[in-house]
Amino acid sequence: MMIDGSLVSLSLSLSLSLSLTLSLTLSFSLSIAYLWETIVPPQGLKMRVVKHNSVQEININSKITVQTMQRVI
Repeated sequence: MMIDGSLVSLSLSLSLSLSLTLSLTLSFSLSIAYLWETIVPPQGLKMRVVKHNSVQEININSKITVQTMQRVI
């Protein structure tokens, strides 16, 4: 039983294409997850904000919005 060279080439090409697609998808989802945690920190995280030479500790929960965070910073 012989395997056609073009079939092997096509199979390899599809395999590489699929792995590249999965790699890009994973990379994109990881960057979205990082961005989400940057904008909306996990619940219970404390953030220090320096304002008028005094340090205030602000509790940030997971429901904070970008607008609120911009006001805090």
